[in-house]
Amino acid sequence: MGRNVSGNMNKNVGGANLLFGLADSVDHNVNLYHNHQHRHVQEHPAFNLQQTCVKRHQVHPSVPVNHTHNHHPGRRKSDNKASTYGMNYLLSNCTNGNYTSTWTPWKTRKYNPGVIGLHEEVMDFYNFMSPRPEEAAMRKEVVNRIEMIIKELWPTADVQIFGSFSTGLYLPTSDIDLVVFGKWERPPLPELEQALRKHNVAEPFSIKVLDKATVPIIKLTDQETEVKVDISFNVETGVKAASFIKDYVKKYPVLPYLIFVLKQFLLQRDLNEVFTGGISSYSLILMVISFLQLHPRIDARNPNENLGVLLIEFFELYGRHFNYFKTGIRIKNGGAYIAKEEIMKAMTNGYRPSMLCIEDPLLSGNDVGRGSYGAMEVKRVFDYAYLVLSHAVSPLAQSYPNKDCESTLGRIIRLTQEVIEYREWIIKKWGGRDVARTDNRGTILLFIFFYIYIYIYIYIYIVITFSSSCDLIFQDSDSTLPCPVPQSALPTYASFPPLGLALPARLNMGTGKPSMGGHPLLMPPGSQVGKQQWQQILHCVQKFRNNLIIMPNNRKQTLEF
Repeated sequence: MGRNVSGNMNKNVGGANLLFGLADSVDHNVNLYHNHQHRHVQEHPAFNLQQTCVKRHQVHPSVPVNHTHNHHPGRRKSDNKASTYGMNYLLSNCTNGNYTSTWTPWKTRKYNPGVIGLHEEVMDFYNFMSPRPEEAAMRKEVVNRIEMIIKELWPTADVQIFGSFSTGLYLPTSDIDLVVFGKWERPPLPELEQALRKHNVAEPFSIKVLDKATVPIIKLTDQETEVKVDISFNVETGVKAASFIKDYVKKYPVLPYLIFVLKQFLLQRDLNEVFTGGISSYSLILMVISFLQLHPRIDARNPNENLGVLLIEFFELYGRHFNYFKTGIRIKNGGAYIAKEEIMKAMTNGYRPSMLCIEDPLLSGNDVGRGSYGAMEVKRVFDYAYLVLSHAVSPLAQSYPNKDCESTLGRIIRLTQEVIEYREWIIKKWGGRDVARTDNRGTILLFIFFYIYIYIYIYIYIVITFSSSCDLIFQDSDSTLPCPVPQSALPTYASFPPLGLALPARLNMGTGKPSMGGHPLLMPPGSQVGKQQWQQILHCVQKFRNNLIIMPNNRKQTLEF
């Protein structure tokens, strides 16, 4: 199998020594690779998760809690509203059944036991967490605000979206990635920073200029929506990467389901950003693509079990078997595991392969995992997830079900109440804006085209048939204005032509000479009918248009299609 190419790559790595008694390893849950300074929580059988959440937010005294009327549920008390840091070790225990429905809102039904139930729950989680129209409308509004500021500074600049918002693989609290293309020798970070502060678009304390990074960017948090935005300049790889990911989503339909679960898993543990030592979304997606490339044939299994099995085996591969010290990941040419020395040969920038070495499929010599200095912490939590899920779906666990923890996926991921309220706030505020106009746009256009088609059809029908219908239509309804058109000069039609009937390729126009093939549709000015008769005909046509069709006995009927 593909994932065993390097054999048991974990023998000399010092794999995680977690057992199913996970509560004993609380002191090892502290992430040394980010700036949170949480205190350890003493374990208690009846520990209250909400108290933990309050204590977690109290370590940020610099961000006051706003209780004024301007407060909305999305206002974060910490930088990551999805974080469950400090209480993740309690998730696998599920000691308090009261939190099953609150922290697992995607669970609305009873699942089958084992991996089949895990497959069903992953499906429900994906459907629940998939972007809603209101969330997309809100993000478009954020992009428009920032784009207006950029266009005011540089009218010819081109602003493009890439990353998860472009691919559709974004969580409710995911960032928006923008790239600005223009003619600059150096990225104009200071100018854009000043403009953002001037227009008060972003929260002042959130604007960060990372001009020393490999890719210089400006990080900010939108003032109104609290959506985080990263802005870079003249970087084409991001746009190409978005197109690359879309192609693999088509190739592997299971890819979005795994990505949503894994992104939430890392997000709530504050391991979702390279800036804080975690891994980027692009790195995670490449890891999943590599896993699917080298995984045994997926269609050989029962399709009802695929997602559950794939998720567990992903955690097993990158949590237990993958050798982070010697092995790199390659996506090109069908995928492979390669020695880091081979990747280093193509790296001309002087860097050495990182702990999590992923060869960039779009830029030769670029290590996507470079900067993820917390890769071993990611490995440890992947191993933790493998242990928890494999135990939860085992036959032994099915023999002794835990009624307080009916959610298998809820043992490793949860949604905070803050995120749930944030999504509700988005739906309430953006529910009637661009969403309604977007949803109705297709219907409105359909009606417009329908009525245009009807109008054109009726107009053509009038032009063709007015001369033969004038006497018949108005002889009963209006006797004061007959249509004295000589019947010898007019063709007769037996019935109303059916809708969609093809018109003649060429209409026979009068020439003043007798027609050999039939009567002309229009009479020439030099015919026996004088100007007064022509005026009467035009009056008949106008009356016909105003009344549509007036049937005998003064009964009005409309055309039915």
